[in-house]
Amino acid sequence: MKRIVVWIVKVAAVVSVIFLMLVVAVFFLVQTDSVQQRLLNHATDLLSEELQTKVGIDRISVSLNDRDVRLYGLTVEDLQQRKMLQVEELGLRMKLRPLLHRRLQVTEARMKGAEVLLCKPSPDSVANYQFVVDYFKNQKGKTAKTARADTVARQSKQITFDISRLKLERIAVSYSNGKLDRRLRAAVIDLYDGHDCRQLDIDSLCYITDNHQPRRNFGKPKRGFFDAKHLNVVARMHLQLEHLSKDSVVALITECSAEDIGSGIDVRSLTGKVTVNKQMVRVDSLTVRLPSTQLDMKHVNLQLPSKKEDRRLSFSIPEVTGTVLLQDIAHPFAPVLKHFKVPLTLQTKVIGTDDALYFQNVKVATTDKRLTIKASGNITHLKDKHRLGVHFDVHPLKARKGKAKQIIDQFVVKKFMMKQLDRLGDISYVGHFDVRWKEETFVGNLGTEAGAIDFQFTLDEANKYLKGKVRTLSFELGQVMDMNDFGRIICDADFMFDISKPRTAKMRRLKGGKLPIGQVSADIAEANYKKLKFRVMTADINSDGALAEGRIVDKGKFVDLLCKFSFTNTNEMKKTKIVPGIKFHKKEKKKHAK
Repeated sequence: MKRIVVWIVKVAAVVSVIFLMLVVAVFFLVQTDSVQQRLLNHATDLLSEELQTKVGIDRISVSLNDRDVRLYGLTVEDLQQRKMLQVEELGLRMKLRPLLHRRLQVTEARMKGAEVLLCKPSPDSVANYQFVVDYFKNQKGKTAKTARADTVARQSKQITFDISRLKLERIAVSYSNGKLDRRLRAAVIDLYDGHDCRQLDIDSLCYITDNHQPRRNFGKPKRGFFDAKHLNVVARMHLQLEHLSKDSVVALITECSAEDIGSGIDVRSLTGKVTVNKQMVRVDSLTVRLPSTQLDMKHVNLQLPSKKEDRRLSFSIPEVTGTVLLQDIAHPFAPVLKHFKVPLTLQTKVIGTDDALYFQNVKVATTDKRLTIKASGNITHLKDKHRLGVHFDVHPLKARKGKAKQIIDQFVVKKFMMKQLDRLGDISYVGHFDVRWKEETFVGNLGTEAGAIDFQFTLDEANKYLKGKVRTLSFELGQVMDMNDFGRIICDADFMFDISKPRTAKMRRLKGGKLPIGQVSADIAEANYKKLKFRVMTADINSDGALAEGRIVDKGKFVDLLCKFSFTNTNEMKKTKIVPGIKFHKKEKKKHAK
């Protein structure tokens, strides 16, 4: 789209150049309105003939005393007679003496009130600006012989073009491809010569996209507001252009802020040095600041894609460091983080393509270092949500006593067994997790002061169940559950809990309660109760949300020891009702041979 806009702006420049060449030819006659109007008509006729479309200019003003030329009401139609380019005022202020040496030195060029309409209704249709593209391609595609002949013919007329300042005010560009409308507006774009280098000021730059469909998070409260097809970005920028040529740009971004009004992305400041050529973009000393977040990147390398050279988009950031407040990205990306106010330090290395991201040497910690995480991982198939995959290896996570509870408290979710979590003391985790289409899986080993637990559980988002299994070779169950009669346990257990809001809400209306709804089944290799030790038992627990009932069976050769128990609140396990029992086996009759 950038190239298209440049081509359109060239149309306005051609009008000015044609007119100014005529001004040079009749230098002393342009003071009269009649001569100016004749020159104007001749310039528009030449351009209309060149582009094979209607080009119009309402009025022209030439002041040799002020060395100023202004065009008013410039319009260029497309081949369907739509106004593709409209400019209220186009002005050039120039130095007269260089004209004697065939040099057009413009001290200031100004375009005010410009509107550009670009459209391509469907992939198979021809864009309304294609004829302009073809015109400039034909100019470049001339044969060497024709080019030499034209050069000889124009040697006496050739003029060097030099501009000191370009100022665009109230610029608007609209583009539609039938599915997505894009609009780019700017209050002021000012390119001028500073003390040491060229300066570029952009004020109130607005970029809007609209696909005329509801936002992606419509009816999905857990999804953030960011939607690339519903952007409303307002930005301000100041750049120092240290180098500017046809093939490369070197610019120092000294000031930049941008806000997406629709999603809530708020970049308070962005600074860095940018180097751009046809193959790559490099940013040095990049700093990005959000309301309470700052990220620093020494180098960012971006390889630009090219179908002709079979080159795909790729990038690398050797080191990212900073302090992050996750609340800053809650509204656009993850509403669940809207109350996450614990600042985190971050360090990582990122590489990727247009379809995958890879994170290496990830280090995350709270500022007090009571929570530290080391990890690495990747996000693949970014273009296909059904194949999108997130995988991270955690090695390890460490949280001092009380820190895990503080982190969980940052989320607005129902919390169960928080007292038990606190009794685990310092915890560590080593393992991995995977996020796929409507499924998240967590696997690993949880180390605590009460013992270690191997676990695997899956969030089934399609059917709304949490299911998995745990295994421990030594865990102080009584200590954690605040039940002093119980001691160490060795067991394997499977569990499944209902996480469907409609189903759980229905059960709550019928029975009340605050317990999770689901069941647990376990094979207990060893358990200690008071001074007794039991081996090879089975246990089952079923909870309807209001009441959890369980049954433990210790099968013997002649007698089964039974224990039934029930509870209504995980924070008051001391009030668990326990009913012991015993079951005798019937003596089997011996079978005698006849």
